[in-house]
Amino acid sequence: MADSQNVQQSRDMLMYVAPYSASNAMPSDSAWGTAPGGAYRDVGYTDGGLGFNVGMTYEDVTVDQSIDPIAVIPTGRDLRLTGNLAELTPQNLKDATSQGTLATVAASSGVRGHIDLDFDSTINVNYLTGLFDVKMSLGTGEALRIALWRAQIRSAIQATFSATGKVVLPVEMQGFPDPNNSGRVMKFRKILPAL
Repeated sequence: MADSQNVQQSRDMLMYVAPYSASNAMPSDSAWGTAPGGAYRDVGYTDGGLGFNVGMTYEDVTVDQSIDPIAVIPTGRDLRLTGNLAELTPQNLKDATSQGTLATVAASSGVRGHIDLDFDSTINVNYLTGLFDVKMSLGTGEALRIALWRAQIRSAIQATFSATGKVVLPVEMQGFPDPNNSGRVMKFRKILPAL
């Protein structure tokens, strides 16, 4: 039977990232918008929604004696979280590229400070954890959470400064098995209301 409480449309969505750690965990079954704690960082405003992709590829096994495949074997899986960061900060640019080193010179009385994001001659393979926290606004008002435990950034940044549009930083995270925590890749959790 159809249940309108499972229809998802919401303006209430948050995106968090954390440096990859085998100990990163799903937040407690708390209300939507409760900070997850730990190393998770709220990236701020997003633009265009938050997306997820779960895709599998298969290979047909064929033989001369059959016009139909005799078996199908899985050959790949693609798990991704996507979003556009609407706040242009050095930290968000670092998270959107998974590259660079941040350095801060604090402001003092009468002297400006600055934050640098330095890219050097190396390209590192870095991993992070991505977490979406979306409020089920049409249903129970509870949270829908999606975590990609060990993700690598696959987005390419091409930003334009203009008078008519804001700069957004696209983020595309691809999930890989976590070799330090039972091979976990992604978790999708729907919070149920208390009785």
